[in-house]
Amino acid sequence: MNFSHEARHLVGHTVRVIRIPEIFFEKYTDLIEYRSWTWWYSFFTIFFLSFFVRMIMLVVNKKVGNGKGK
Repeated sequence: MNFSHEARHLVGHTVRVIRIPEIFFEKYTDLIEYRSWTWWYSFFTIFFLSFFVRMIMLVVNKKVGNGKGK
């Protein structure tokens, strides 16, 4: 798996897992009320946080030996 495939995969999950419920809650409840915040801010914030955590886990897995133990 190359880096661009990983990035597309992460973007796809971010959109499906976060944005779809956000649309529902914003439209049908009073739980979310946008004033100066747009859904793009949510998307980029969650995407970069997920990407950052994934990169940290890659480093951790390399240090530990990919979870195979030593």
